[in-house]
Amino acid sequence: ATIGVTVIFSFCLVWMPLILEGLPTCIQTLHRIFPFNRGLFEDKVANFWCSVDIILKLKQRLDVAQLGLICLATTLVSCLPANLHLLFSPSPSTFLLALTNTSLAFFLFSFHVHEKSILLVTIPAIMVSSIYPTYSTYDRLLLPWFLLISTFSMLPLLYKDGLLLPSLSLCVLSLVLEANVDAFLPKIAVKTKTRVSSPLPMEPESLSLKLMGWMRVISTAGCAVLTGLFLFYPPPDRLPYLWPAVISLYSATHFLAFFIAFNYLQFTHRHISFGKKTN
Repeated sequence: ATIGVTVIFSFCLVWMPLILEGLPTCIQTLHRIFPFNRGLFEDKVANFWCSVDIILKLKQRLDVAQLGLICLATTLVSCLPANLHLLFSPSPSTFLLALTNTSLAFFLFSFHVHEKSILLVTIPAIMVSSIYPTYSTYDRLLLPWFLLISTFSMLPLLYKDGLLLPSLSLCVLSLVLEANVDAFLPKIAVKTKTRVSSPLPMEPESLSLKLMGWMRVISTAGCAVLTGLFLFYPPPDRLPYLWPAVISLYSATHFLAFFIAFNYLQFTHRHISFGKKTN
C-alpha cells in the first residue's frame, strides 16, 4: 500500500505543473510520451523491431495503428511473467530483478524506443548486484558484459554527438580495472575470496562458466571489430547505414540473450534481503 501511495503521489506531483498549464500542454506531453506519429523507430536502435525490420520490412507492410497494437501485445506478454512472479513472490531482490526484466522488455519490444533508453535498464541491472555475493557470476561476468554491450549499442549515437572518444576511453578503462580488480582489493578480501572455510566461497570454474567467459571474450572482440569498421571502413554507397544496422542487430541479439538470462535469474534466485552482500 505504501508503494502504491508513493507512486500515485509522485505521478500527481510530476503532472501538476502540466495540468496547471492547460489541456493543450497535457495533450502535447502525451504526444511526446507516445510518439506514434514518428513511426516504429527512427534511427538504428538495438531493439527487436529494428532488427526484424531489416528482413520483414514491417514499417512498409503495416500501418502505425497495427504496429502499435503489435508492440503493445508483445511488450505486455514479455514483461508479464516477471511481474506475476513479483506479485506472488514479493521481496526486495525479486523487485530489482523484475524491474530489470520489465525495463529490458520495454526497450526490446515497445513502440519508438530511443537508443539511450537502454540506460534505463542498466540502472536496475547494477542495483541487482547488491543481492549477490561479491564474487558471483553476475558480478564478475554477466553485469560487466551487459554494461559493455549497452554502451556499444549507442556507438552511432555517441559518434554523432561527439562523445565517441570519452566513451571508448571509459570502456577501455573499465575493462582494464575489471581484469585487475584483485590488485585493487584489500588483502583481507582476497583471503576471504580464496579461504575454503568461507561461508560464501567463490563459485568454482565450471564448464558452463568457462564457456560463458569465452563467449564474452568473443563478444567483446566482435564489438572491437565492428567499432573499427564503423570508424575506418566506409560502407558502400548503396548501403549508407550498413554499420549502424549491423551494430544494432549485433547488440539486439545480445539483449535478447540477456533478457532470457535475467528472467532465468529472477525465477531461480533465492530471496535475499538488501545489505547481505558479502565481500
